[in-house]
Amino acid sequence: MKRSGTADLPLHGGHVPPWLANRMTELGTAISEHILLEYGASEFLTRLSDPFWFQAFGAVMGMDWHSSGITTSVMGALKRGLNPGFDELGLMVCGGRGHPFPVPLKTYDESLAVLRRSLESARVGHLEKLHGFERLDRLTRHVEQEQDPLANFDAALKHEWQISPSVGGRTVLDDRRRPRHNPDPFQRSLF
Repeated sequence: MKRSGTADLPLHGGHVPPWLANRMTELGTAISEHILLEYGASEFLTRLSDPFWFQAFGAVMGMDWHSSGITTSVMGALKRGLNPGFDELGLMVCGGRGHPFPVPLKTYDESLAVLRRSLESARVGHLEKLHGFERLDRLTRHVEQEQDPLANFDAALKHEWQISPSVGGRTVLDDRRRPRHNPDPFQRSLF
């Protein structure tokens, strides 16, 4: 087997805070539904089983790119989002619980709204927005193939931390600084 690289995966404790868990569920569900409806369950499972795709999927949903809890957190979010649609999608998920980098909540919520509206439009036969996602997918794949993803990683990470306050960025550490409310026991059991 050819060795492609290494990554240090620190062990993160705790749970995904509700403000992120709910968004992870919505965004992960929307992306997953698109893949399931456009390419089928087999392709979706193939993508989930690809560790590079899965890690990127988790990062898009708000997890640290190197988080040790990414699998349980992503699968927990998908469990909450996809399982109620089992009859339509034919897929059920198990999993649950990690530790996010600063998540730009304003950008996240706007992206989620655009994606959700596009999916709803596609369901009623308005396919132009869905075709826009296909073009975006082709562009993203081209960039991934033609660019060195690690070339400016440290600079990109520093930039994300710097702009975080201006885009409503939050981390799990924010919740530790605030007095806790009575958490939803169902939420805690999943994450």
